[in-house]
Amino acid sequence: MRATLVAAVFLLLTGAASDDQPWMLCSVRTTSAHPNSPARTYVEPIAIVLRRSRNAVEFTKPPSPSPGKDYYRTGEKFSVMRGGLSSGTVTILPADNNTCQPIERLAQRSGKPTPRWRSADAVAGTSVDVRRRVSPLRAPSAGENRELLAVVRQLFAIKAVPAAVLDQIKSENVAATDLDGDARIDFIGTFVVRDSRNTHTLFVVVMRDRSGALRADVIRYDRSLNTRDDSGAKNWTLVDVEDFDGDGIDEIIVENHGWEWGSYDILRMKRETDWEVVYSGGGSGC
Repeated sequence: MRATLVAAVFLLLTGAASDDQPWMLCSVRTTSAHPNSPARTYVEPIAIVLRRSRNAVEFTKPPSPSPGKDYYRTGEKFSVMRGGLSSGTVTILPADNNTCQPIERLAQRSGKPTPRWRSADAVAGTSVDVRRRVSPLRAPSAGENRELLAVVRQLFAIKAVPAAVLDQIKSENVAATDLDGDARIDFIGTFVVRDSRNTHTLFVVVMRDRSGALRADVIRYDRSLNTRDDSGAKNWTLVDVEDFDGDGIDEIIVENHGWEWGSYDILRMKRETDWEVVYSGGGSGC
């Protein structure tokens, strides 16, 4: 009796139930429709997620598919999440001759993709275990965007980007939300500017402190020679924000873009406005 009681108390305190199983976290990406090609949705693996205790999860790399097998079953339905909220489903479609399979797979998506979003914009899984977030994931308001760009201009200036081009900064996948539950709105996103020689790219997390001032953590800065297109430039873009471990502070999922390859990173906050990469892996190279 005493042993049973002790075991029950342990499970209550840790939140680690015997039926906790690792699950595959996938990204969801929907391409834009064009006159000669319809919109298409793809899913690909990010990580295996395993709950270790009530407020602790572990991310590990997905295993390599076995010969003749892949990560998906035709007709299998995944729940789609974005910003802690349900965002429809994806249903796996039959395999075709795409050389990226069995890692990346076409799917039928219910629910609308995020407008004007580059690459993956949500996460999915057969059983997505995330904490429901209070703060929505949204685009910054006009006033917030002006305030944010003022910070970004200062960051580019520190990187010796010529002042003459700082009015030409472009943004990708920028979101406003409360990342740490302090009731203050924070910002995450990618910013790009070109001078006569180089393309400069910043991925930043900008958080508001108790005084109301914005404080930035430059997670990644990339500089590359200008090319005819952007395919050769390395950079990160935001995929989604979720609270996987349930501690009230979000993890940030980003897509890592490169020349003919792609992968994912997951960021966790060490201390106020100080973020670190806790996982790198997944993707398909497609």
